[in-house]
Amino acid sequence: MEESVFEVVKRRADVLDLLRDGPFDKRVLVERVGSSRSTVDRATRELASKGLIRRVNGEFETTVTGVLALDVVQECERSATALERAAAALEPLWKESPLSVDFLRGADRALVGDVAGFDVRAGVRAAFERASSVRAVVPDVSSVEHLEVLYAQAVEGDTTVELVCSEALFDALAASYSGWLHGIVVDGGATVGTAAVPEFALFVSDLGTHRVAQLLVYDDGRPHAVLRNETDAALAWADGCVEACTARATDRTADVRDLPESSSFAGVDGSGPVLGDRAAAATTPADLDGGEPVSESLLGAGYAVDGERLRTPAFGATGAATVACWLRPTGSLSTWQVVVKWDELSLALRHRRFFGTLYDRDDERRRAEAGLPVAELTVDAWQHVAYVADGETGTLYLDGEVVAETVDAYPVALDDIGAAIGYHYVDRDQGVHTPDFEGQLADVRFYDAALDAGDVERIYRTTAPSRGHAAR
Repeated sequence: MEESVFEVVKRRADVLDLLRDGPFDKRVLVERVGSSRSTVDRATRELASKGLIRRVNGEFETTVTGVLALDVVQECERSATALERAAAALEPLWKESPLSVDFLRGADRALVGDVAGFDVRAGVRAAFERASSVRAVVPDVSSVEHLEVLYAQAVEGDTTVELVCSEALFDALAASYSGWLHGIVVDGGATVGTAAVPEFALFVSDLGTHRVAQLLVYDDGRPHAVLRNETDAALAWADGCVEACTARATDRTADVRDLPESSSFAGVDGSGPVLGDRAAAATTPADLDGGEPVSESLLGAGYAVDGERLRTPAFGATGAATVACWLRPTGSLSTWQVVVKWDELSLALRHRRFFGTLYDRDDERRRAEAGLPVAELTVDAWQHVAYVADGETGTLYLDGEVVAETVDAYPVALDDIGAAIGYHYVDRDQGVHTPDFEGQLADVRFYDAALDAGDVERIYRTTAPSRGHAAR
């Protein structure tokens, strides 16, 4: 099969590039390319047969077709190199994400876990603090700190803020950070709109002497990587992406002006709301509504999900931990679905059983796993589940009563990390999962202590979202 122009140029790029400075005869080509005369003869024949070079008075020079073809191949190679370098950063994104290689060429990139990388949150914050304007397209907020910085810059630092976010994120902000939205619009002059936005966040900041575009990639609601670029091509693409989202956005400024004026950033119990593309607003459990929480060790509570996945703010635990929530399954109980995954501790449905599990991070085969058959759960009805790990015992509760227990030494050391709530494994071996939990969750709670049976029973008695079957 005859080679294409692209294939010939790629294979003979050294000769073609050299001849851009020609014309040269074969003797010079042999010397400068560092190949044999027979190799140079083949190269010049192949290039000439495609109209990429021509012979003039016994010497060779490129044609305009050759110059353009070489530019195309070299640009393609630069793009391929950029893609290879960015692949790990882009791995969580959907295959149809509207990303352009124009943004990747010349980009600095850092994974959150890179030893030599930089702190993602700090990098985004630094750009906000120096910017005279910030244009943002946001599906998620990885840190409440970013909200605080944008608020301070807009209200006190005269930074112009243009924000386009998802409907779900707007609802979560309006429910739990109404003061922030009201202040940034009324006092800071920001514009806020809602639209269908990409699954990545994009910030274009004007720093006075130059502009910078930062693209934040999320993985299960947590920051995974950031790509930063200041090239003209990258900024042109970023501007186009922001403008496209802005053009289709619904202006929510009037809605924001009707929100309460409080500037509080606190969510339920001060822990902050769940913020994400599919986030529901935090809801107040009954015994937190104007009263004391069931335990001073309560880290966060009040997260609700309906057919989608959420992630909590980050927190950890040492020595002991408890997770508890209300569960209403509506689909098959035979599939692998995660109710809560908090570092090494989880509540999950799999193999037709419901498990509370604490993994030993030093020995993957050891786990404090307490479970019961899914037949003991009721489809389409609310029931309360809790799993308590105290370092020696893992105890599973259903509707306030102990239903399973495992005894051994399992150290509790959960990293300061956001817990994932409500997702479905499609292929566990490949790590493929989707945010389509078959059911509802409410009042998901996290404690850095082992609740006793009385505490668990009291949560069950006082916080039920509904008794019996949920209304359709």
